[in-house]
Amino acid sequence: MSTATTIKPIGTNAELCDLVRDQLQRHGLRLRPNESIETLLTDLQAAGLSLTVQHHTLTGKVSDLTADIPGAFESFAAKNTDKFFPRDVSSGVRSRDELDRRGKAQFISRHGLAAFEALPRTAADAGPIELDPATMTRQQYLKLPLKVKSECIAAWGADQISRIMARAK
Repeated sequence: MSTATTIKPIGTNAELCDLVRDQLQRHGLRLRPNESIETLLTDLQAAGLSLTVQHHTLTGKVSDLTADIPGAFESFAAKNTDKFFPRDVSSGVRSRDELDRRGKAQFISRHGLAAFEALPRTAADAGPIELDPATMTRQQYLKLPLKVKSECIAAWGADQISRIMARAK
């Protein structure tokens, strides 16, 4: 008698979802309202990370290699900032809708209520952004949508993008 492994579709394993939720919490990552654990699992799988539960522990593989789960989550979060509320509210916040409850409290405690009230309600109200290669930081560049990044590369060239990516702040 042969034993066959049955792979359940993503989103059907409650323990997997709980462990992913715990991993997000450990990293201080908070999903935006339009995201869910199930869509996150689907996106991680599309990125090549296969997550499973073994002995009540979250494990992962990329191809046939064991994945560094904390590193994989950090890498995914850095590449997909639109899926998560910002962890650092000290700079780069353009509107109130970019913050969740914890982010709003942090912003008010760091910058004051007057600065928070001065923020527009939505990013659309914030107006156009001027992209200056001389002052743009690595973090600002990484937050740009892919289409805007490609336009920046075409306009500024690879050498200028390399200088931006080398900036710490």
